Amino acid sequence: MEDGISALDVAEKVLLTWPREIAKPRVGLVRDWQRPPSWIKYGRFCQNNGLFHEFYEIHAYNWMEEAGRFDLIVGHPSGTPSRLDELWRKTYILERLLGKQCYPALDDLDMYEDKHMQFSVLRLLKFPVIPTWISYDERDALRLAATLKYPLVSKLITGAGAMGVAMIKSSAEAERFIRKVFSPHGCYRHWPYLRQKDYVLFQEFIPNDGYDVRVICVGDLAFGYYRRAASGDFRASGSGIYEKRELPEQVVHTAHRVAQALNAPYLSVDFLRNTVGEYLIIEIAHFNQIDTPEQLHVDGVPGAYMVDGDKPVRFVPGRFWVQELALKRVCERYIARRQQDGTQNMGCDWPQSVGRVPAS
Repeated sequence: MEDGISALDVAEKVLLTWPREIAKPRVGLVRDWQRPPSWIKYGRFCQNNGLFHEFYEIHAYNWMEEAGRFDLIVGHPSGTPSRLDELWRKTYILERLLGKQCYPALDDLDMYEDKHMQFSVLRLLKFPVIPTWISYDERDALRLAATLKYPLVSKLITGAGAMGVAMIKSSAEAERFIRKVFSPHGCYRHWPYLRQKDYVLFQEFIPNDGYDVRVICVGDLAFGYYRRAASGDFRASGSGIYEKRELPEQVVHTAHRVAQALNAPYLSVDFLRNTVGEYLIIEIAHFNQIDTPEQLHVDGVPGAYMVDGDKPVRFVPGRFWVQELALKRVCERYIARRQQDGTQNMGCDWPQSVGRVPAS
């Protein structure tokens, strides 16, 4: 796979200085089926930093026994409800009962592809979210629908790329939708095996300039781009129409504060700008499909913003696989935990040449 290797190596190496007194972890890589997959980038990071790494078959019947071979388990979760349900349960056991460090951790999984958790937490932390109403009670939802302004946006708890997002144009349409959702069979949306049942999520429809802005934060680095809605559609997510250019500094700072507040190794924050120029958060994601090491362009040059508190952001040219940057953050937490716990003898300090999983 010569082309795959050259495409990987276009990005700069992400290197981590490992303390001599801390043994390096044995890394279990969970294969994902993104296009292109993230495990390849995680494998490259491990190879470049001398970390022992092999595939970990988390979906297999003997996943608990096999977990004993690893100290750090790393993967890119599927956003489908069935896989998320499986991963939450297994990560709970891996972290809480088997003492493994996982990426994603339980804290990441609590909000990944869960819009109910996202809006509740962001509102509690007083970040500027789009006005959103969530109800798990039919009578309450009907009373709410009678008071809201239309059109509204309805969303599923789990869904990416605009899946499960629809516009409701009137209170009568909202009432019909609510009664169907709270009916014995619920409402079919797009998951063939899962209906929307016993909850609604309504969001204010924000007239905008046809774009949303995605900001990706990894530590003190920020990336991002604009997404344009397709003609005749109000949803920019999933359109596949991107523009990479300079980002508004205020959204970079806001996204960085959200990532810090959630202690997320990697976080993307999507914004809409309303008619008075305010940027409001649509939703967040702890993982995205990443197919290029150029997630930000400024004047046609790929790179990243350096964020230092409230100081003006500074642009740094370069190409980076954000998966590698995120895994570096995870490894830094691994080191900090070992230093705090005094468990320096854990892990396995393999020679620099070890790399059991190919980088392509």
